[in-house]
Amino acid sequence: FDDCSIKVYFYVPCPRCGFRQRLLFSNLKFDKGDKPDRHDQADHIRRNASAWYECAGCHGKILEADKPAMCCAGRYQTEYGEGVILDAAGRVHESIETVEAFAPRTSVGVHISGLYCLWLSWAEVAAQFILAQGSREKRFAFKTDTLVKPFDEQTTKLRADAFTLKASRAKLPGGVM
Repeated sequence: FDDCSIKVYFYVPCPRCGFRQRLLFSNLKFDKGDKPDRHDQADHIRRNASAWYECAGCHGKILEADKPAMCCAGRYQTEYGEGVILDAAGRVHESIETVEAFAPRTSVGVHISGLYCLWLSWAEVAAQFILAQGSREKRFAFKTDTLVKPFDEQTTKLRADAFTLKASRAKLPGGVM
């Protein structure tokens, strides 16, 4: 995806305000109940279907029932403010669906996450996220399989004082490495 000359994402309209947006995990909201155990939290989310999507435009609550209509009205386009979609004749297109032919050697990368999936509810995505906590393998699977994003994880954190300590023990004159 990163090496493609054109990168497109699926944008869907908010059923309330019409704002076109990518569905991002950060806007998926859910009520996990009051139990401390993550299995109980995941069960609560699934049983009560207590997940919804918050519109990036109006911050309204988008329900699971709104997802099919949103996806039907969606279209593939580049990220707002980034890149253009050119066809073989050099015409600019707002959406990839209107391009009849691309220039030779054009590569198109398409990104779409499980948040758009009509057979995977937002409650199930939230439950998977909750259950993935505490397991590197499950977090990896959630991020790469469900969100279709690269897995990057900070495993250690360096503090500035560690460098200061090492520098204070140095036996070489300043400026010599």
